[in-house]
Amino acid sequence: TAVVAVVLFCGPLFAKNPPNSSEAVQANPAAQKQLSEPAIHGARNLALTEEERAWLQAHPVIRVMHDPAWAPVEFADAQENPSGITEDYLRLVEQRLGITFERVGGLSWQEAMARLQRRDLDMTICLSATAERSKFLTFTRPYLNIPSVILAREAVTYIGDMQELAGHKVAVVEGYPLVEWLSRDFPGIDLVKVKTVEEGLRRLQQGEVSCFVDNLLVMGYYLAKLKIADLKIAGTTPYEYAQSMAVRKDWSILAGILQKALDSISPAERAAIYHKWVPSRYDFGFDYRLVWRILALFAVALAGLIFWIRKLIKEIQQRKRAEMELADAHKLLQTILNTTPMRIFWKNRESRYLGCNLAFSRDAGTERPEELIGKDDYQLQWQEQAEKFRADDQRVIDTGVPKLAYEEKLRGPKGDLLWTRTSKVPLCNEQQEIIGMLGIYEDITERKQLKAQLIQAQKMEAIGQLAGGVAHDFNNKLGVILGYAELALMHTAPDQPTFQQLQEIHKAAESSAGLTRQLLAFARQQPATPKVLDLNQNIDDMLQMLRRLIGEDIELDWNPGTNLWPVKVDPTQIDQLLANLSVNARDAISSSGRLTIETANTSIGPADRAAHPYCVPGNYVSFTVTDNGCGMDEATQNKIFEPFFTTKEVGKGTGLGLATVFGIIKQNQGFINVYSQPGQGTTFRIYLPRHTGNPEPTQADTPTIEIAMGNESILLVDDDPSIRDIVNMMLETSGYRVVEAASPAEAIELAEKHSGEIRLLITDVIMPEMNGRDLATYLEPLHPNLKCLFMSGYTATVIAQHGVLDEDVLFIQKPFSLDELNGKIRMALGA
Repeated sequence: TAVVAVVLFCGPLFAKNPPNSSEAVQANPAAQKQLSEPAIHGARNLALTEEERAWLQAHPVIRVMHDPAWAPVEFADAQENPSGITEDYLRLVEQRLGITFERVGGLSWQEAMARLQRRDLDMTICLSATAERSKFLTFTRPYLNIPSVILAREAVTYIGDMQELAGHKVAVVEGYPLVEWLSRDFPGIDLVKVKTVEEGLRRLQQGEVSCFVDNLLVMGYYLAKLKIADLKIAGTTPYEYAQSMAVRKDWSILAGILQKALDSISPAERAAIYHKWVPSRYDFGFDYRLVWRILALFAVALAGLIFWIRKLIKEIQQRKRAEMELADAHKLLQTILNTTPMRIFWKNRESRYLGCNLAFSRDAGTERPEELIGKDDYQLQWQEQAEKFRADDQRVIDTGVPKLAYEEKLRGPKGDLLWTRTSKVPLCNEQQEIIGMLGIYEDITERKQLKAQLIQAQKMEAIGQLAGGVAHDFNNKLGVILGYAELALMHTAPDQPTFQQLQEIHKAAESSAGLTRQLLAFARQQPATPKVLDLNQNIDDMLQMLRRLIGEDIELDWNPGTNLWPVKVDPTQIDQLLANLSVNARDAISSSGRLTIETANTSIGPADRAAHPYCVPGNYVSFTVTDNGCGMDEATQNKIFEPFFTTKEVGKGTGLGLATVFGIIKQNQGFINVYSQPGQGTTFRIYLPRHTGNPEPTQADTPTIEIAMGNESILLVDDDPSIRDIVNMMLETSGYRVVEAASPAEAIELAEKHSGEIRLLITDVIMPEMNGRDLATYLEPLHPNLKCLFMSGYTATVIAQHGVLDEDVLFIQKPFSLDELNGKIRMALGA
């Protein structure tokens, strides 16, 4: 059976190399010569209309996008010059038309497509037509049809039907139309999405996938480029890429001109292009399907023989059934006991085990229930509790009164304490004589943990409601205090007596604002701006500050994990986590000591729920903060995340540090584990969900914003007069012209009457009559270039409902400083 890979360029053109060959795609000298010969006769014979010729003269510059990484169809060569099949076609079109196109390089395909849609570029020479692209582009007829083929390892035989791939892992490049086509037409195929062709080839060579499906040209190019000899084209698919030239929608006349030029390209020229770039290979293999049919017939015969043997065995068993009824009944009872998740056990009058089910024996540290027969509780891992268990047994046996549904602790096989709900009843024989005790219990450890978690959540919710209730008014008042203190400091010389007093006022207001942010972070209502981060980079940037924070007597060890997965978190929250945990560690170390920070990738499955009862199985990035300080007992560990709980002296801690850590982690769908023993130090291990995107570049620290940075007109809207007044003064101090409004209605009226351009709207989010987002939408037609900056003292839970915490929306949280306000304004205005 033979398979030939075929590429059609508006006609059936074939090429054949020796079987199982993998020669590189090398230029054919004859083909190159034929392509390099000018086709002047084509230029004279093109039937362009006067209108078309005039259009070409009026448009001497036509900018063409170029994909640098789709070899051999379209790519940049070693000298970064455009090259490939479509480049050869473009050169022929240039010869026909007597013009030269401007090739725009240095862009990725996605960037170039975006510029083409914005009409920063004029045309592309290689694109498949879709309904979406046809909205902004006009296409020529396809001039290049590229078939898709199946690539497999050398030992694989010919694949004649796509259905043969059902149940197999097949690699496809993510984002290519093949993903949609194969998912739709062959849902039985297990598609494995790869980022690049090279990744797909590598995974196929390593045996991670059975096949790799892609277009023939690209596949052949990379086989040759990478000198891969152990892979081959093993079959064809019903799919092909139809490539056209496409121009911007308002230049449709150019599409007609290009079509005439393409139509003038002769079959010989097309064949020359083909032979220059495209290799092909055959796979001659033996058709093993006949063998499989023979094996199938043999399997049917074998199944018939097995069925006959089983029937004979069944007849023999039926004859012995009477003898085995008792044994079967015992076996069934044991199966039922071993299947139930409840732990069941029974003892004699001396409290020695007569039997148990499998679940109980595993709790006792054995895999077979028979191993417990004859033993008592003093011989098991819960021997320190044996006296209590024995007393309960004897009370039930002696009184005949059951002891039902009571909670107790039990030492587990790994040494951990389990919470159980236990019931014990007298065990009687046929004469109703008490011969022992029957017990049953269930493990309620997870239920206890969930209950504790619920109580903690209720506490957090209560504090959150309190914090959220006062946050808005408190932030507004702090904004006024901070603003006036800052403006007063700007107009007060440092040598004046009031300067230090104003500094203390400003410092106290900032401290109060920080306390409010801590309360909101603990309650998971602090507005956050999550970004995709490399946690190692963020921690590395914090090390110098952390060393100053913990002091010279404490040694800081930093052990970053390799190839760390990205996470999506507000970077300031990571800083807050590290600072709070480092301060907590510093206070736990009496003099000199060691603080260790580590990161790692962690995968948690359903089997790990016992060690991580609050987590959702999946991939996480963990970072661990370990100190060799005084450690904590179990009672302290149970309270460390409660708000306002502290073991520090009065005046040395607010009790919100670890509560804030807990709130931030929960806000980001993570969880935290604590490991500590008195005198043995403490380890906090935080788990944050893995994010599949790429880390965003680390932003440099925002430079100090100088005053008087602009003179634009700004519309300020806030229903609180004190906030409106101080923000107005801040803006005027910075050189801006302010139009002030106390309500949305007044803002609309002033905007309609304003004769000049209003560059920026600064508005409170929540106001009577209309919220800030709706106000911005209303004003947009009046001032098309209007930018918006939203401000609020409300919590994230409230303002998120108005859409101002979206990533593309500028927002500033009250209270804010003059520098922060100026920074946001310049960001909004694009300065």
